[in-house]
Amino acid sequence: MTAFAPACETSLDLALTGRGLAADLCSSQDQRRSFKIQRLNPPGIHSSKNLSSLTPSLPLGLAYVAAALERTGFSVGVIDAIGEAPSRVEKEGVFRRVGLGTADIIRWIDADTRVLALSVMFSFLWPSTRKLIHGIRAARPDLVIVGGGEHFTGLTEASMEQAPLDFIVMGEGEETAVVLMDALAAGLTDYERVSGVAWRDGGRIRVNARRSRHRDVDDLPWPAWHLFDVRAYDERGLVNGIHKGLTIPILATRGCPYQCTYCSSPSMWTQRWLPRDPVDVAEEIEHYVRTYGAANFPFAIIRKDWTVAFCRELIRRKLEVVWQFPSGTRCEAIESVNLRLRAENNFCEHLSASAFTFAKYWVFLNFYLASLLARRSPLMRVLSSLWTSREDSKLEALVQEIKRRFKVSLRLAQTP
Repeated sequence: MTAFAPACETSLDLALTGRGLAADLCSSQDQRRSFKIQRLNPPGIHSSKNLSSLTPSLPLGLAYVAAALERTGFSVGVIDAIGEAPSRVEKEGVFRRVGLGTADIIRWIDADTRVLALSVMFSFLWPSTRKLIHGIRAARPDLVIVGGGEHFTGLTEASMEQAPLDFIVMGEGEETAVVLMDALAAGLTDYERVSGVAWRDGGRIRVNARRSRHRDVDDLPWPAWHLFDVRAYDERGLVNGIHKGLTIPILATRGCPYQCTYCSSPSMWTQRWLPRDPVDVAEEIEHYVRTYGAANFPFAIIRKDWTVAFCRELIRRKLEVVWQFPSGTRCEAIESVNLRLRAENNFCEHLSASAFTFAKYWVFLNFYLASLLARRSPLMRVLSSLWTSREDSKLEALVQEIKRRFKVSLRLAQTP
């Protein structure tokens, strides 16, 4: 076994700091450059009978990790099964699979690729992705296959038992992915020294201690969208929320201090909430406006002072964009002054509240269920925010849970 030098870990902060190239890691620059990594965004899944499936959209986490690997000098490619074939829909059992098939994906894997890293955000994608991993392993036994994302973090050992994965990156992925790829490129095998990974030690599955969160979130590189066909998603309406122009997702904050019982965020990110500088977020948005012609940016926020600072920065830059609030937005962040500030400057046109529907007769029941699910949002404050949005802005309310679906989900929740 080749030892994993502690200095490799300590040099990581230097490697990810600023927007320059990597500092020295365990592997040499030549080793990293020649160590080919391909990131795989698996096909999406649709089902009219599935209460959990979402519209496939740009893979934000995959793009962030790809950017971190690029910054540290690795050769990174992407196989975007959805973006390369967004119009291809094939039946897979009771589901509809969107994107490239298994045989096509295998053909997209380059002969010199050393590592194939894939991400699974939601567990309803796992049965399809599990079959895909088995197919890839059978065709390319030489590959190191790495999983990451919310599903693998929440069900680490079960995923490794069910599919021939070599490693799983748990939680926030940038630092752990760089350290793991660095060890592989340098030929090191002492993987128990790599925090934040699960791995195979002969016939055993080993799960290492989790890596501490990266605190200086403003130093991390922006997502590597240049590796994806951003417009392919937009042209086919593959966005979450309302389609208001070319859409690019934004990660303005990391983690969440709350513990909603239905959410995997505490497992993925812990409860440490780390906001980015609102100026940096506005700068990123302006870059996408200029580079891609983007106009629509969905992301949630939970703090009022951040919201006000960000809105003022958009106004200063004269950016005419749409800011959508998806589920996860706290009512405390959308009170009267904020809504007026957004609406008067024409860059917020949509408020989406998944647990809180605006449908008549259902709103109070939703609030009751939300309190049972430990959202910790005082009922009167939420009602005040909704009433304010009705009076003080021209926001469009997207009713995500219509009456029929809500009844179905309620029955499901009551099933023993």
